[in-house]
Amino acid sequence: MSSDRGVLGELVNNSSFHGWSEDLKYMAGFGNHFSSEALVGSLPEGQNNPLLCPMGLYAEQISGTAFTVPRRSNQRSWFYRIRPSVTHEPFQARKPHHSNLLGEFNQENCSFTPNQLRWKPVDFPETPTDFIDGLYTMCGAGSSFLRHGFAIHMYAANKSMEECAFCNADGDFLIVPQTGRLWIITECGRLQVSPGEIVVVPQGFRFSVGLPDGPSRGYVAEIFGTHFQLPDLGPIGANGLASPRDFYVPTAWYEDGTHLGYTIVQKFGGDLFTAKQDFSPFNVVSWHGNYVPYKYDLNKFCPYNTVLFDHGDPSINTVLTAPTDKPGVALLDFVVFPSRWLVAEHTFRPPYYHRNCMSEFMGLIYGTYEAKADGFLPGGATLHACMTPHGPDRETYEKALQRGDEAGPYKIEDALAFMFESALLPRISPWSLESPFRDVNYYQCWTGLESHFSPEGLKEESTRIGVSNDERGAVEGRRGRRSSESSTCPSVWDVWQCTGSISANDGIPSAGSASRSRWSSGSCRPGVLSSWIPGCCRQFTHLELCIAEGRPLREPRLPCCGIGLGWFLFIIGFFLAAIPWYVGAFVLLCVKRFDHREKPGYVACTIGAIISVIAVIIGATKGADVW
Repeated sequence: MSSDRGVLGELVNNSSFHGWSEDLKYMAGFGNHFSSEALVGSLPEGQNNPLLCPMGLYAEQISGTAFTVPRRSNQRSWFYRIRPSVTHEPFQARKPHHSNLLGEFNQENCSFTPNQLRWKPVDFPETPTDFIDGLYTMCGAGSSFLRHGFAIHMYAANKSMEECAFCNADGDFLIVPQTGRLWIITECGRLQVSPGEIVVVPQGFRFSVGLPDGPSRGYVAEIFGTHFQLPDLGPIGANGLASPRDFYVPTAWYEDGTHLGYTIVQKFGGDLFTAKQDFSPFNVVSWHGNYVPYKYDLNKFCPYNTVLFDHGDPSINTVLTAPTDKPGVALLDFVVFPSRWLVAEHTFRPPYYHRNCMSEFMGLIYGTYEAKADGFLPGGATLHACMTPHGPDRETYEKALQRGDEAGPYKIEDALAFMFESALLPRISPWSLESPFRDVNYYQCWTGLESHFSPEGLKEESTRIGVSNDERGAVEGRRGRRSSESSTCPSVWDVWQCTGSISANDGIPSAGSASRSRWSSGSCRPGVLSSWIPGCCRQFTHLELCIAEGRPLREPRLPCCGIGLGWFLFIIGFFLAAIPWYVGAFVLLCVKRFDHREKPGYVACTIGAIISVIAVIIGATKGADVW
């Protein structure tokens, strides 16, 4: 390991991180009862608290739940350590006060707003800042004193914790690194957590954070009074989403020796306190239990999605949940939006426009979020509180329409976003509202969304089915931009030949008819002339638009020679009408030849001539218009 990088050099000189192995060993499982020993034989057999523990170790229990909770919910672990954690000096308030870190959320220290909020990524600190000092609270609800609520923090640090450990007495930490790996030492052992992974450090565990890659940044969710668990799968079945076997728990690791001036920083009621001791808290030689820190690789998440139509609710992407007493309602859900295929037909595939009784805090680890074309950057964040409207920006909406219904399946790749969702109403920290990284123009990403309303309900259909830009110009004419040269309307004959469902008696299918439903679903059933009438679905929609606007329809033309149908009828009518004329001429010739019945021949010729003239006039003036 080279020490030519400043922060990395600090890691080498820090005894806790010295000799860190990249190939750490883990145990797999979620909620299991684990056991691990760094030295074989150090773990007591048959009991938890013998009079004399093996190797002269102290037995110490850490309880994550009350003793009397149902057994299926009970969480605790037993440590066998070189010295008990009680061996420290009295705690004192940490100086200087960490003003950006909150554990209580009330009207005195926080604000609240129904506005949509967005923050750009914060800059890395210019002065040495470790994980503790790099924490700053974004929002939260409830109280760590009342053991109910949550807090959402972010961190930006550039320095490893030296001769120092952090203990959160208020709740569990769920840490989501966005930039830079984290080397985390806990009383159960060591974990390496990279961007794209998460780590949960339960309430009360002492841990230290190293930064092997230098400047690091990320997100932290904190929950009070409960712990994270896997969501129920319901009808999904026994498999899917986050698999228990993909959660990793550290194996026992310890350090011994004297560490004069070692500092324990404890978060208690949202404030920080410090105590000194002369040994490392990471002196646990062996342990067993089910109350443990763990990590998870988000790339192993197995997402579910709709495979025919519509957009699934984000709850189908829940990785972990912290439940409330009300079934199905979460104190905090951790939801991830990983790489996945989008295949739904006739569906607006980006996230839908939404107002939610839950509050949604989102972060972006890398890539571009599918609902925001710009402005939501990796390392940034958004907050949409209870019933605050949100959804795709204008560019995302327009691109989805341009992609249309013929896009076929496509895959979201190289993007990883997540969401903390809570039933509680969040209060906003002063830092968040006053931060120079707050995007005060966030609301403008929706101001360009225009009205696409059409009283006939046709514009939306034309957009969904895929009407061309020229045809869509006819719709725009309703908003004062009508052009006489916008496009040529199709004919009823075209559509009739394409569908075989429009007759002279039926006319255009009604809104509830079967043929109309075929068009609404994008299903096209061509007629015998479909080879020379392309895009019949599009023509049907265009025909409706033209009729609604009173525009002239196109004259039908024959496929064989391109002659208009009106002129074709005139020609046929002319020859049909001329038949009596020919008959009359023939009779006249016969009369002259045989010199009898002369009058009938002249009458037949006269009638044929009159009918021929009428056919010419009608064919020339009305032949094309009748269609």
